[in-house]
Amino acid sequence: MSFTLLQLGHPRLRLKAKPIVDVSDPVIQTMIDDLLVFVEDVGGMGIAAPQVDLPLQLFIMASKPNARYPSAPVMPQTVVINPEIISLSDS
Repeated sequence: MSFTLLQLGHPRLRLKAKPIVDVSDPVIQTMIDDLLVFVEDVGGMGIAAPQVDLPLQLFIMASKPNARYPSAPVMPQTVVINPEIISLSDS
């Protein structure tokens, strides 16, 4: 699967993403695998599915030292599905 990044201000980035109902669905699993490869290929630290025009509640995050952040901690790629905000602070 090839992805096109939607740029800041793109109207589709304002749409509400849909929850993933069946994580074991082969289509979802393939999409996750492809997103993991995409993030690695572009040297990114993460991506949200809506950024590549997939309106789903899914994102990938990771961390490792790089030129911009040489002291960044090492954290393997982590897939987050249907995240929920459970607490909000004033700051």
